Amino acid sequence: MSTILASPEVGCAKYLRQELREQELLDEITRLRYEGSLPPCVVGYTRNSLIRNFQNWKGTAYVPEKTDASLRWSESDPMDILPVVTDSPWQIIKRGKDKKAEQPKKASTFVPAKGSVAVKHKLDDDDEINIKKKSKKILKPKSSIKLGLQWDGINYSCAYDSLFVILYHIWNIDPSRWTTNFTEINQDYLGALAAGFNKVLEGTLTLRVL
Repeated sequence: MSTILASPEVGCAKYLRQELREQELLDEITRLRYEGSLPPCVVGYTRNSLIRNFQNWKGTAYVPEKTDASLRWSESDPMDILPVVTDSPWQIIKRGKDKKAEQPKKASTFVPAKGSVAVKHKLDDDDEINIKKKSKKILKPKSSIKLGLQWDGINYSCAYDSLFVILYHIWNIDPSRWTTNFTEINQDYLGALAAGFNKVLEGTLTLRVL
């Protein structure tokens, strides 16, 4: 997909090309970390700081080997080091009294005319019925719980879980059709995944609810 978006024939916005290039660096960082080849200096709590530290280590001219030709950078089309981005400060607000309760009530400047009587508006029966119906609709929304996988902090499977859940709900629209499509694309992986989805549909396997 990145090839289509960034190809010279089609073209893409500068910010989009920058985004795709940063994704290539993040992919390279992930690979090196998995292989144990990433030095301790390449760390970061945010994406910006992580890529910046990687560029400081490898240099801005470094291009990952598997980067598509339409995304590769060079002296004529460089990818500069990312600027330092300072995070917004965080503050924990303690639970206290309601602000509305703390604020003194403003004295009303309205002075009723002498001898006047306040008029209260009474809703028609039809208006009251319509308001009750609308209230019921608001108070009782339909459930939107989707079947998914439970994330954990042991193996940090959230990236894979997200992908599998998306693929499952696409496949579940038309299991027969998408089983064929998955198998034709790649029998070893997507085909096996479709077979697992079929077992979920049959009830022999389960996907946990979030």
